[in-house]
Amino acid sequence: MRVKNYRSPARTAAAVSSVGTSFDSAKRMLIDMNYWPTGAAFTGVLGSMNIQVSSISSAATLTWRLTSDLAGDVCIITDTAVAIFTGVTDATDGSMSILMSYPCALKDGSSNIYFWPKVDAGTVTVDEVQIVWEE
Repeated sequence: MRVKNYRSPARTAAAVSSVGTSFDSAKRMLIDMNYWPTGAAFTGVLGSMNIQVSSISSAATLTWRLTSDLAGDVCIITDTAVAIFTGVTDATDGSMSILMSYPCALKDGSSNIYFWPKVDAGTVTVDEVQIVWEE
């Protein structure tokens, strides 16, 4: 039996505010997978992703994609819509959890993945995206 070797979660570095109803290069978020050795292309299984949002204004669904390029043209995972689950005490805060189990191999020595968000209506602030992965 193979023992899974889970890695520390890879996270976005800063929040992005006013995410609207279309993909916007100014709103993409870098996730450095912190793959070792430095300069090696990331190879692993994307296990799960957790997305935290705040300042929800009329949005009920967040659609996201993961890409390996800055332009958003080379998809790792194509557009995926997820319901925003609002907080118990604050309906302007929300969370989404996604189980992926998706094998991923980047090329050209990159360990960067780009998260592209948009919502069905209104706006949100994406506070953090966290990906747990395994080798």
